[in-house]
Amino acid sequence: MLKIKFLVIAVAISFAGILSSCYYDYGIDPNDSNIVVTLYDNTYNFFFFSKYILSDTVKKIGNASITSAYDNLILSTVTTNLNNLGWTSTTTEGPGVVRVGTGITTSTYTVDYNDYYWYGGGYYWGYPYYGYDYTYSYTTGTIIIAIADPNNVSGDQQPVEWSGFLNGVTGQTNPNSLITSGINQAFSQSQSPYLH
Repeated sequence: MLKIKFLVIAVAISFAGILSSCYYDYGIDPNDSNIVVTLYDNTYNFFFFSKYILSDTVKKIGNASITSAYDNLILSTVTTNLNNLGWTSTTTEGPGVVRVGTGITTSTYTVDYNDYYWYGGGYYWGYPYYGYDYTYSYTTGTIIIAIADPNNVSGDQQPVEWSGFLNGVTGQTNPNSLITSGINQAFSQSQSPYLH
């Protein structure tokens, strides 16, 4: 079973946090944090890939109670993309076989917004103008896809050769189309040409 390194998970969670900190203004919801990022080892020869072993479980990272409602969609969309690359599903490790794992994590962000002003005039320090403040929260869900070569082991670790992160997709009311389009984008020729 593919073990996603803690470093990759930390990057994903930190990435989600960085995205949330960019949105100071009000009216922010998960729609504003949808983004697809792919990372890869540029020293690895991806042309050796021809077969894959896909874990049949979407790991719940950091919270075992994360919904499993999207697991089948995630796994079937990843499978379709791997097959479209010309790779063949297998259950046996060997040369040219990679392991593919998926995971999901969620984060809830709370934003406090205030709109207070000071009105100054003449020789006075000014008077406070009391505006308004409010607090709102939104949840983003990050889907992680990782590809590792079981024949490329560094000590007791298995380096991840390629990873895709879909941020913000599972925090929405009906994320199915975003999950599908996001995974398709991660595997696309324009975003991951080295896989083609």
